[in-house]
Amino acid sequence: MDLLRFACAFFSGGLLFLSGSLIQGVSFNEISGPSTLGLNAACVLAIVFVQGLFHIFGIELSLEWSSLGIMFLVTILFYFGVYQSVGEGPVVGNGKEIEMKNILIFGLCFNLFVGAIFSVMQFFFINLNMEFPAGLWFGNFKFIPPYALFFMPGSFFVIYLISIKISKSLQIMSFGSGLAGGIGLPIKKVIAGSVALSLLCSAIVTCFFGVFAFLGILFPLLVRNFGSMKYDLRKEILYGPLIGGLIIALLDLSCANYTAWGAEIPVGMLSSLVGSILFMIVLVSRGKSL
Repeated sequence: MDLLRFACAFFSGGLLFLSGSLIQGVSFNEISGPSTLGLNAACVLAIVFVQGLFHIFGIELSLEWSSLGIMFLVTILFYFGVYQSVGEGPVVGNGKEIEMKNILIFGLCFNLFVGAIFSVMQFFFINLNMEFPAGLWFGNFKFIPPYALFFMPGSFFVIYLISIKISKSLQIMSFGSGLAGGIGLPIKKVIAGSVALSLLCSAIVTCFFGVFAFLGILFPLLVRNFGSMKYDLRKEILYGPLIGGLIIALLDLSCANYTAWGAEIPVGMLSSLVGSILFMIVLVSRGKSL
């Protein structure tokens, strides 16, 4: 079971890395990620929604699979929505495209909105003596379903291979939309596909293990400090998920073996604390602001 837990943490870390790297690659903004854009919050909202429906109608189905099914449909709709809303250039740039600053502000507001909904539903669930996923905001790998042995590596490698293929197009787009369009690159499909894959990565991890805030932003930033990956998005997506997966797996291993007063600290809680501090340090050191 320890080996299964290590594997699930590793593949989850890889998916979190891909989620952040794809969003940052398509937006050309290093502070964009599943946390700041509200992707994690969307997954939480889906889980709470499904949990409420199950209690109201007495449905006995897997909460994880049901929530992931909803998020899969949302991902498809998200793809077509993004495809229709963006132009034939990168998301940021000459002022005619969607400004990333506005998207980040919307994402942060959406996070606050979901947090408020989460609190209200928790209040009603507790007063009605119904089970509520209170620990959802702090992901952990303490409880691993048996099917995760097949689902996590399978989903990771499928998304990983697709991301590697997309990374070639993102690398070309980084030189300008004019060059990319001139060689016939389907820019709208690349943007929509990258955003949809990022949402799907967050959905898989969140629906099964909870929220791991800031890791999707920090992992790509940290990996870019290694040699040529700073300037090569293809290498970043090729090697980065393996590094991100190993980091979260080792971090979870530490949480499992070194408890606090007999209780295991959720790795998502630790990553949120450390991640938020590192994120502020990155912002200050790079002189970035919203």
